[in-house]
Amino acid sequence: MIKKLITAIVCLAITLFIYLKQDLIVDNILLLMDNLREPEYTETINDYTRHASFEYVSYTNNYIPYNYQDLLNIIYSTLDNRYGSITFYCPREYTECLDDVQKVTDINNQDELTVIGNLVSPFNNFSNISVYYDTSGKVRLDINYQYDSDDIEYINKELDNIMNTVITNDMDDTAKITALHNYLVEFAEYDTNYEDELKLYGKGTYESNTSVGYFQNKLAICSGYADTMALLLDRLNIINFKVTSETHIWNVIKSQNGYLHIDVTWDDPTNNIFHTLSDKYLLIDTNTLLEYDQESHNFNKTIYLELNQ
Repeated sequence: MIKKLITAIVCLAITLFIYLKQDLIVDNILLLMDNLREPEYTETINDYTRHASFEYVSYTNNYIPYNYQDLLNIIYSTLDNRYGSITFYCPREYTECLDDVQKVTDINNQDELTVIGNLVSPFNNFSNISVYYDTSGKVRLDINYQYDSDDIEYINKELDNIMNTVITNDMDDTAKITALHNYLVEFAEYDTNYEDELKLYGKGTYESNTSVGYFQNKLAICSGYADTMALLLDRLNIINFKVTSETHIWNVIKSQNGYLHIDVTWDDPTNNIFHTLSDKYLLIDTNTLLEYDQESHNFNKTIYLELNQ
């Protein structure tokens, strides 16, 4: 009888404790579940990871977001690593997480994703990101990339040829960049039909927006020039990224003299009144760039904070 009474008292005490501490118990169970939910990602062979950090986003190995900036860092690092997909989990305390995931990946709000894509190697830039999530806080991103393995192999052969024929060991970085700039301007022509074709057919005939079109057809628009220059700058181990305005894209490098702009497109003979090779937009600072042109180069100064220095 006494044993039954003791057992009943113990059970009652446990029940009372659970009732009084149920919120704490639930919190700890959910916290344990959060800790057990490890991120998963599909790795790919990638020789183009930069592991760089910028004012706008930072490279991270931590795929647990606690705020909007963490989400941006995760997406940036996923692209920089060229993961085919990544699954991560929103922790319970980040209550706006799924809303923020939806916001940053919304097809009608691509500005932030475009900026992030500008900061990775062109070979690791996305063409499409699909997002899936559920009420448990599980988020999966599936990424399609602008350049596939065949594209990369083809472009690298072309880049090898340029580096072997244009660059010499006695050149300093400025001379190398100048030689590459001049080669890119002279090798291809600006595709003046691309915009009209895009409006009529939804795409250009010659892939002039990519390095593939630049090399295969010797035709390019600003993104084709900028991608090719970025890939060559990577070959020189020079820190660089692309900058986008509403209508244009070009390159920036980090140098001993600060951040300098390179706009191969606007130095193309098609785009100047003399129809000759120009170096007007080669290795110039932000003030000079905006003195020359504010309309096409009107980038977001709250995002590309490096360029305000």
